[in-house]
Amino acid sequence: MNTTALDFAVFKAEAERFAGVLSLGDWHLIYEHSHCENALAEARLDSYGKCAVIALAEDWLTTPITKETVEMCARHEVYHVLLADMVYLANSRICTDWLLTQAQHAVIRRLENAYEAQKV
Repeated sequence: MNTTALDFAVFKAEAERFAGVLSLGDWHLIYEHSHCENALAEARLDSYGKCAVIALAEDWLTTPITKETVEMCARHEVYHVLLADMVYLANSRICTDWLLTQAQHAVIRRLENAYEAQKV
């Protein structure tokens, strides 16, 4: 089953909305409707450059395409962006306890901001 331009619009809108909820404004997010190898969507991340390509797969093979599943995929990929710095550090040979603590607290502050915003 192929995703449509409307599905992509829903995907992009939800990814943008959720990136805002998680205070990811320091990232440059690019959206694509393209082939994703063995995935419904994907995030290609450049943690150093704070740039991410978030893509919705054109072909979902057997997975039913609904607004809910498209939005869930968008949020899932934004979670990858949220955790990108921690993953980058974990894979880095120069990772120190201090750097990892800084990355953890960056995620925590974003989650705290999201929680406080939803209380309003």
